Amino acid sequence: MFSRRSLLLSPLAFDAAFLKPHRASDFIDSAGRKVQLSDSIKWILPASPPAEALLDSLAPEKLVRLIGLWTDVKKLLDIEAVSALHADLIVDYGAIDERYTAFANKIQTETGIPYLLLDGRLVKVPQIIRRLGSIVHKDGRAKEIAKTAEYALKQLAPTMQKPVRERISVYYARGSDGLRAVCAGSSLEEAIVLAGGRNVVLPGKETFSVMSADDVARLKPSVVILANPAAAELGAPLRQALPAETLFLVDPGLPYGWVERPPSLNRLSGALWLASRLYPKEISFSADDARIMNLMLFDRFLTDPTINESIG
Repeated sequence: MFSRRSLLLSPLAFDAAFLKPHRASDFIDSAGRKVQLSDSIKWILPASPPAEALLDSLAPEKLVRLIGLWTDVKKLLDIEAVSALHADLIVDYGAIDERYTAFANKIQTETGIPYLLLDGRLVKVPQIIRRLGSIVHKDGRAKEIAKTAEYALKQLAPTMQKPVRERISVYYARGSDGLRAVCAGSSLEEAIVLAGGRNVVLPGKETFSVMSADDVARLKPSVVILANPAAAELGAPLRQALPAETLFLVDPGLPYGWVERPPSLNRLSGALWLASRLYPKEISFSADDARIMNLMLFDRFLTDPTINESIG
């Protein structure tokens, strides 16, 4: 399905508004904030794991790796330690709301480091990566990633558009017992939605819902996706609680989780992988496709044999 050439030459259209040149000194981020940037950006500090994965894809040589500085959107462990890193830019990538906006403004004011909030939705990857590439002088690399994302989204178009009544029921959870489930409506379920799945876990105030095996059985998922392979073992509680015909899948997780950990552009691989398992007659995604996809997104070739086991 994939080839480096087909990805780079894919003639997909994208939002022309994001192709307009932006002066580095006058960047409007996804929260509508006007952020003054330096013309020379040597070091970039990610404010979250999703941002770290994004920067690892685009500009790993500029990335200041996360060192446990951040806790949540309300607290910073050590503001002096952040300042001491001498980063030229802080980037956060993911959901955008008032809390994150207030936090970005606070950190930018206290450190004097420009702080960008970028929309982390998968359908926005081509536009976001091009804009970020333009300000960090990585236009060529950004174009390659954007083309890859556009191609993946085109492949996913049939499953993305499936009505709810036609979607296959899916349960996804973290944990060694597979019982820390992602709630419907959370941004963490985006790869499932794009793949044509329907999350059986009810929406909640929190991102996760702690379940019992009996709770999951009552939801009757056709497909169970687990972040931890231990939860999928034959003697595991979920295996015993669910019918034998339930399809169990384990997130391959290379180099990042594919379904949501972290919820960054790595989920493009996860959405294609899951779509190919939910609708094998409509979507194809082989182990070789996964390796090419990873090469395009992270410039690293997967050699782990579990890719063959999970996809082949």
